[in-house]
Amino acid sequence: MSNFEHLLHPELLETIPATGKTIAERLNEQAGNYAAADSRSLPRISFVIRTMNEGAQFEQLMDDITALEYPTSPEIIVLDNESTDHTPEIARAAGASVVVYPREEFSYARSLNLAMTEASYSNVFLTVGHALPSSTQLLVAAGTQLSNSDVAGVFARTYPGQNASRVERVAAIGNVMYMEPAHPSKKQKPLALNLGLFAAQNVGVSYEAWKELGGFDERWQSGGEDTDFALRALAAGLQIIEDPVVGMHHTHGLGPINYARQWQHWYRTLRGPKQLDMNKLRARRPDLDFS
Repeated sequence: MSNFEHLLHPELLETIPATGKTIAERLNEQAGNYAAADSRSLPRISFVIRTMNEGAQFEQLMDDITALEYPTSPEIIVLDNESTDHTPEIARAAGASVVVYPREEFSYARSLNLAMTEASYSNVFLTVGHALPSSTQLLVAAGTQLSNSDVAGVFARTYPGQNASRVERVAAIGNVMYMEPAHPSKKQKPLALNLGLFAAQNVGVSYEAWKELGGFDERWQSGGEDTDFALRALAAGLQIIEDPVVGMHHTHGLGPINYARQWQHWYRTLRGPKQLDMNKLRARRPDLDFS
């Protein structure tokens, strides 16, 4: 394995067939640019994790957070959807604040708005408990981009996680096309090309922009609220930055059939708000623990 000094899990990138090493090299180089810059004046940042029965990997996430470089200690908040395992205890032991909200009140948009409400600082990084940061410079990248008052948010395409299936690793081959250094995003046509825009498992959000735009639209109960937020931000003249360095390792361990179902669901969510159907969610996401 090559010496990727700024990467936390280069071995996961190298599971991507054909392009994995190139992706790791480009990510490490871009992270190195942030490491070499003067970040001492970056504002405080909140790191909010949405969780539900995250299992053993959650401990790895909490360990990885301590490896993230930033001039000040980030505020760590765990927004927990009534976990029945040890997720809240792991979070508290790691020094995080835990906010519990009822399972029956869950929707994707509502959970994001709760996350933004709980954060103390104007710059907020949002993720989920089954993801892992890819680089030690993740927060520096997010804080740097969000320091621009014209920026509503920053995001990246995700990288394979520890549970990545073969189909998810193969699908990540195309990530090499998104390894350009930080740059503004644009609305794409046709609509399907906006899949992956501002996916909320790894996004930095400006609290001021979130408030100006009226938050995440809670009519989008079943997903798509994150892309909708980004498109509304762009329409309002704000910037959405794509930056590979804020990328998280995030996959669901889905086989070919459920992976196809998930993509079909994502495409449908782009067409407009939909109510959350828990039975359909359980069917296409066997990785989720609803106990």
